[in-house]
Amino acid sequence: MDTSLKKILYYVPNIDQSNGGVRQYALNLLKTLAELSTMKLKLYVYHNLSDQEFLEIINANDNCILVKDDDINTPKIKRENKKRRRWAGLFQFLNGKTPYRFRQLLPLDEFLKAKEISFLHVPFQFVPETNTTLKIISTLHDVQELHFPSYFSAEERAYRAKTYLDCARKSYKVVVSYDHVARDVQTFFNVKPEDVLVCLLNMNNLWFSKFENDQTTAIVNSYNRDYLFYPANLWPHKNHKRLLEAFKIVINKIDQPISLVLTGNVNSEQGRALMTHVETLGLSNTVIFAGVLDDLQMYTTYKKALGVVVPTLYEAGSFPLMEAILMNIPVICSNVTSLPETIGDDQFVFDPYDASDLAAHIIQLVTDESFRAKSIANAEKMSKRLTNTGAETVLKHLYLE
Repeated sequence: MDTSLKKILYYVPNIDQSNGGVRQYALNLLKTLAELSTMKLKLYVYHNLSDQEFLEIINANDNCILVKDDDINTPKIKRENKKRRRWAGLFQFLNGKTPYRFRQLLPLDEFLKAKEISFLHVPFQFVPETNTTLKIISTLHDVQELHFPSYFSAEERAYRAKTYLDCARKSYKVVVSYDHVARDVQTFFNVKPEDVLVCLLNMNNLWFSKFENDQTTAIVNSYNRDYLFYPANLWPHKNHKRLLEAFKIVINKIDQPISLVLTGNVNSEQGRALMTHVETLGLSNTVIFAGVLDDLQMYTTYKKALGVVVPTLYEAGSFPLMEAILMNIPVICSNVTSLPETIGDDQFVFDPYDASDLAAHIIQLVTDESFRAKSIANAEKMSKRLTNTGAETVLKHLYLE
């Protein structure tokens, strides 16, 4: 096994809270790499934003160094680029040659060379402009646009097709979290099986752990009745419309006051359409659009919920499902992609295209105490799998093979 020092440029220049699950993944991966104590790794973290969670990881680990734009786009590199282009053009003119596209000394390449970087690791589906020949590792989180093209504009599909193919072709290894994504990458981008690594990160110390470990945190219920919780952006594949239709069935069948709390930006086109749908269904008094919540608001809303419902039509992996499991909150989910594997018991799984099946599971979640108790017991069992995925072993082989 190679035990020499490996230097990695970890590429997350502009990632922030708006990136949702991708940001959570990037944070978790950075923390995992920084804490691989048996490996000789030095991490240069290219990050321009003042994201406190990224900065906390960097500051807490001596093998992490913060890199910003100013560290890469130095005046010296700009001068070298200009000088090199000028001399190349003069050489072509004097020799009567047709001008050709000059291979520029890109600032990023110069930085990689100067720091003797071994790997460029991008924890999302993008490869920056570079002429480097070093090993690039990227993560392809999903190819949802190939399964649900109608949820994306023509421009979005074109961008994803070009960017994701470029990413797959230029990467030394493509990292994915689940087998179903690995199969998609191999099928749609013609990537060799040995060049796709399935590595589900350990779900330790996620964003809510700071509250779980703080005994002084007040758990405040701001809603005046029992409620179910679905934390998700208001995107079409999140399947809110069918959830609302199922919830209407539930309201008509049970004699128990119950609300449904939804997160997400209600000022978006999809948000306004869902609010109209709520009014049409006569659910205005029982459905609460909570908007975009901060971490403490999200945590308290989770902890006081009667249960969590995840009716999504597609996910590479569902953070709301994993978060509910890790917080021991009763949860039910749809039978798509990795969700059945994550929850590990079919009695808590429903068909997301069938409002009646979804409603039946919600009724169990609301009214059946034994069902809720079984869900919590299942969560305790599945938490052990989520926090011991073997990710460290995969990452060690990746960097030391």
